[in-house]
Parts: sequence; C-alpha cells; structure tokens
Amino acid sequence: MAGVTIDERDIPILREIISTHKGRIRSSQPGPAKRQPKHQAAIRVILHDDLAMFEAVDASITQLVSTTEIQRVRFRGTVTGGTFSLTWEPEGNVSDDSPQTADIAYDATQTEFRDALTQQLDLTENDIRVKKLSDGFWLITFLGRYAGKNIPLIEVASDDLDGNVNAVATAQTYWEDTGRVVSVREILGVADPTPLTRGAVCLCHWVNTAGYCVGSVECRDFRWYESEE
Repeated sequence: MAGVTIDERDIPILREIISTHKGRIRSSQPGPAKRQPKHQAAIRVILHDDLAMFEAVDASITQLVSTTEIQRVRFRGTVTGGTFSLTWEPEGNVSDDSPQTADIAYDATQTEFRDALTQQLDLTENDIRVKKLSDGFWLITFLGRYAGKNIPLIEVASDDLDGNVNAVATAQTYWEDTGRVVSVREILGVADPTPLTRGAVCLCHWVNTAGYCVGSVECRDFRWYESEE
C-alpha cells in the first residue's frame, strides 16, 4: 500500500498522549449494537479487519479532540537566534501583572526550558514534564495536581527572536475513538491489488446505495509501540 509512514518527529508526541490518557482513551472494540450515523458527512475510521476490494468490514469512527494537559511551544518560521518568554496563570486570565519567565534562549535545552517555567511561574517539577523534540519545539505535560484538568494555555509574553519567526503555544490535538462502529466498504480500488490491513486509518465518504466507502487511506507504522514498556 503506497503512502508515507508516520513522521518520526511525531512519535514522542504520540507516546506522551498515550501515557497521559492511558485508561481514558476508549476502546476500538465494537459496541453491542451497530447503526449508521444519521448524518452523511465524511468520517475518519480505523478498520477492525483486513478489507479487500468490493468487501465490507466494521470500523471505529474517530474524532479530533484537543487536550491542554499537553501543550506545545514551538517556533513558526526560521530562527537564527534571540530569546522569548512565557506567562501562565493557573486560573487563566493572563494580564500584565501575571508572572512570566525570564528570557528563554531560542535553543534552550530541555532542562533550561523546564527551569524557566518552574522558577518564575506557579509550577513545580512535580507539576510538569518537559520534552524537547527539536530546536524550537518543546512539549509540556501537566501532572500531579493539574492532571486530568482543563489547563489554561501557556502564553508567549515576549518575543525577541532573530529571523522571520514567532513563538506560539498551543494545545495538543489528537484523534480519539468515539465508541461508534459502522460498516465501511471498498469499491473505489483503494485496496487493489492488496487488501487494506486491519488497523488502517481511512477517510470514508457516503455513497448512495453503498453506504460509507473508503476514499483514501493514511499509512501507519505501529512498530514504535513495541519499544515502550
């Protein structure tokens, strides 16, 4: 099956999502009853079994959700130097009087970035875990007293970066199982010459008289699970 395997840079993010939401991400197993959704919008699904041409299998419908328990601070553009600072309030409502970090170097290490947060903001080393994914890209996971809560976003307080770039802080988004199962069919030749593999992620469109049919497929590589735990 042609396509592009998962970007290695996303693997730490996926691991962090699984670690943070373990036990809260719903199962992809079929529920007690199946029925077609009332709407006929395109859906993103995960196949329960291999799907061959002109066949149909059960699939779990997914939805895109975001979590502020995991936040990303990264640069947009090309940075050559400079610093930036961050601000955060446990209850939200950041103002000019809110605490902010000291200047953080554009290439700060994981430890330097974490220390900047814990030394100036209302956070301790037990409240957050920081991973540096690459220069200009840090992942912040809220733990301890903030675990399982809707966390206000960290915000960029100042930006003195060199280059055509700016720093941004965003909530992490990921796909979650809705618990709903539908039957999907392959009639467009996506599974030709080889069947789509169980676990494949597909975008399906409604076709009159045929139901939901696979229109395109994301390639996935699950091998990185094997190296964890």
